[in-house]
Amino acid sequence: MGFDNLIPELGGFGRYQIFSLLTFMIFFGANGWQYSITVFIAGRMPHWCHVPELDHLNHSTFLHIAVPIEENQYGEAVYSQCRVYDFNYSSMGNITTEDVANWKPNGNISTRKCSGYIYDTSKFSSTLVSQYDLVCDRKWLYTLAASAFMAGLFCGAFFSGTLADRFGRQRTFSIMLILHLLSTLGAALVPNYVAFLVLRGLVGLSALGTYQTLWAYILEVIPKEARSKGFFILMLGRSSRGLLVLWAYFIRSHVHLQIMASLCLIPALIATFLLPESPRWLMATGRLKEAEKVCRRIARINGVKLPENFNINKFTEVEDKTVSDGNKKSATLFDLFRTPRLRKRTILSYCLWFSVVFFSYGLGLNIEKIIPGDIYLNMFLMMCVNEVGSLVIGYVALFKLKRRVVVSAWLIIAGVSVLAMAPVLLLNISGIVTALALIASVVVANLWTLVYLYAGELFPTVVRTIGIGSGSSVGRLGGLITPQLPLLGEIWYGLPYIVLGIVPVVVGVLVLCLPETKGQRLPDTLEEAEIFGTAEYDNRDYEMEALTSNDKRQGPLLNNNA
Repeated sequence: MGFDNLIPELGGFGRYQIFSLLTFMIFFGANGWQYSITVFIAGRMPHWCHVPELDHLNHSTFLHIAVPIEENQYGEAVYSQCRVYDFNYSSMGNITTEDVANWKPNGNISTRKCSGYIYDTSKFSSTLVSQYDLVCDRKWLYTLAASAFMAGLFCGAFFSGTLADRFGRQRTFSIMLILHLLSTLGAALVPNYVAFLVLRGLVGLSALGTYQTLWAYILEVIPKEARSKGFFILMLGRSSRGLLVLWAYFIRSHVHLQIMASLCLIPALIATFLLPESPRWLMATGRLKEAEKVCRRIARINGVKLPENFNINKFTEVEDKTVSDGNKKSATLFDLFRTPRLRKRTILSYCLWFSVVFFSYGLGLNIEKIIPGDIYLNMFLMMCVNEVGSLVIGYVALFKLKRRVVVSAWLIIAGVSVLAMAPVLLLNISGIVTALALIASVVVANLWTLVYLYAGELFPTVVRTIGIGSGSSVGRLGGLITPQLPLLGEIWYGLPYIVLGIVPVVVGVLVLCLPETKGQRLPDTLEEAEIFGTAEYDNRDYEMEALTSNDKRQGPLLNNNA
């Protein structure tokens, strides 16, 4: 028998499980902001050359005198953002508005590069663009902020999984959360762009490292019959991501916005220190004495009294009868590829991760380029309104439909919605484009919950966080690509939409090759993972439940008087 058979004896879905879910929800609010905050802290700002001698003029007069007109990529005549007329402005004296009423520049006047810049602060008071002058000749540095974060996510997904399976869930997510708080605060205060990129990478590493380790912890402590209910509760917490738009609207400085985001992690840090280690992980790694202590603590929290002669060995004898306490060998990433069924599922789960990450960040990070309109309104629709729709379809997905079918359907719907944007853009109806983007964002928001749940259920306990972490790392390769996605638009305007849409459609079909996991007992060992989804596994599960029922008829193991 495994931990799934033990959970009911500890009170089932009780106060301990509820506190674990609340801890995750508190954490997710501030952590989830980091995945979208780049849109605000690295927001593009209209800019022009700074000419100190003309500071006394209003903006329109300054542009008329000093800035040449050029043609943009759409063939429109606009004021240059990177060049200025090559005048000796210090010799012009105090130019007034009246002096330039009839002034027209000679068409043969030469121009020069900017020696400094002024920025339009109507949308943002400051961003990384204005702080580090990421424009014109330094424009190529602009995408590095998002790429550094994605690189951090890639590393965090892999390393946190390895650390969590080797050293434990609680220790890993606590350390990662401390690093998350410090690196977020440091990125806000550092005066150097290279140092910012390093710290932003650490933010990505620690943000995802904390998230997926705590997610695996939640998955392991919730009874299988309450899994759908528990993760629907977690979906309610996703709505707190929308607070970022509210904060960003009122806090237009990127420095202050990052400081606020870091301080909001403190309540989650306090809550995580109150959580014990995952008893399922302790049992799977053979640390049975520690597991028994944690089980007694969980039972006490849930109001269940365990007898003095309670022995946890009974619930591990089917998993591994030959291993002594504390001597189980740690599984590694290579174990995911040793056997044919687990190897196929690992590769398919990697494809699933890649498509979800690629699509989600491709849509979110490039919202200014892909979706026309006000950035605050669009982000509000993408992060708030879409969560309401996500709760509705999430309820249907978790309680009424099979995991495999709904993941496949959501991927295909998301992909088709974006593919439809390309021809609709020719009609110049921004409302339809926004509606299609909203449909895509609703299903992809739901997919984030489903992919963590579904992928976590596919892997056994001994390599669960390694499986989730390595899959998430592969997915972050897609995230590294997405900041460059708008560059495809220079070849043909519709190419970014086709690339972004075709990937989830293809993977949505491939997902149908994975087994169904809803309502199934989680596999704990590599042997069980290889037969998971087959009749052999179902028969073994039935025998375990029959054995548990027989033991209860012979005499209750526990005295449930609280």
